[in-house]
Amino acid sequence: MKAMTKEDQETLVQFHSKIVEALREVINNEDSENYIPNDELTKGNNATIFMHALANTVPAYIYQRLTNENVDVLGFNHIANRLCYQFKASKE
Repeated sequence: MKAMTKEDQETLVQFHSKIVEALREVINNEDSENYIPNDELTKGNNATIFMHALANTVPAYIYQRLTNENVDVLGFNHIANRLCYQFKASKE
């Protein structure tokens, strides 16, 4: 596997930072129309549902939009696992 270049690593940091900042708005900015209050996240099964959306359904949706490939959540999870392996292997 091809190792990540310095440019790839810088791009990863930029994307990571922007995504984290958007998520901070969702959970911290009460003025945002996308704000989800902490008491809503901790009610019932909502934390698990939020994590499922964050880790599975939203990334699958974005993947479908970028590739026009119709994958379900489990299919995307397989793709995500390969990405984890690819980027882990590139650091070794």
